[in-house]
Amino acid sequence: MKYILICITLFFCGYFNFSCYDNKPGILKIDVKGIITDIYQDRGNHEVYTFNVEADSWYDGAFIADFYPRSWEYAAIGDSIIKNKGETFITIRKSDGSSKIFETRVK
Repeated sequence: MKYILICITLFFCGYFNFSCYDNKPGILKIDVKGIITDIYQDRGNHEVYTFNVEADSWYDGAFIADFYPRSWEYAAIGDSIIKNKGETFITIRKSDGSSKIFETRVK
């Protein structure tokens, strides 16, 4: 009986643990068009790279850049960031008109 109870407990713990890390649906829902106002490592969130974004849309505030590898190295304060709902990538556009696309690492 103990064995069955332990197996059931492990199954549910594993199921809920892995389902919590599925960030792709959350990434697909985000719609951001704005200006990067700050780039920093969030010390309170495992030092992930983060953009502060000032946007015209409902999204205004912290945007986790760590989901898009090396985007924080390319971006600078004042650059535009575009993330359309349903897409898995962001576009960072410089003031000189050049831009680069960064695909998410969350699969």
